[in-house]
Amino acid sequence: DRGTVMYVQGGMARIENVDDRGRVKDFTIFRDSTFWDVDPSTRTFTRMDKPTMIQMAQMANARLEQMKTQMASMPPERRAMVQQMINHLEGKDGTDAAESKVEWKDAGQTEHVGQFTCHDWNEMRGDAISTQFCVTAWTAVPAGDQLAITMKRVSAFVQDMMSAAPFPAMTKSLAQKNPMAFAATHGFPVVTRDFE
Repeated sequence: DRGTVMYVQGGMARIENVDDRGRVKDFTIFRDSTFWDVDPSTRTFTRMDKPTMIQMAQMANARLEQMKTQMASMPPERRAMVQQMINHLEGKDGTDAAESKVEWKDAGQTEHVGQFTCHDWNEMRGDAISTQFCVTAWTAVPAGDQLAITMKRVSAFVQDMMSAAPFPAMTKSLAQKNPMAFAATHGFPVVTRDFE
């Protein structure tokens, strides 16, 4: 893969994933408090906004209640497995709270990347580094003012979506997709390193 290309203007964004020839494989548009994920090869798209999230939450909660009702007629092993899954979704197994807690720590080092001087910050999940950003000031980036506006809007949107998520497990997933919350207040990440 060649990478990702991002266009921003007036708080809107278009993020393209391109192949090694520069052809667009898929892209995401953010505008009017909505994400549009587009797959050009199949000519399909997925829309995600807060009303959609609320509708998904209602459907998920109805399905969960149905599963709880059906558990009474299940064999003990199956019932235990379903209960474990329900506990995970509802955040009662104790794992999600620790895993979804994000703390950013100053790594204490500065790098020079291309034309930029940037400072390293580590995203910590428990004792492990999840992501490292090397951030530079918005003023050092071309169209940095537009990038800052857009990142702040996207970050606020994802936070709002998290309030409508039906389960802690989904809230964790959304939190992991919101690195812009950090960038919105600290600067533009000219280098991002993901750790497993």
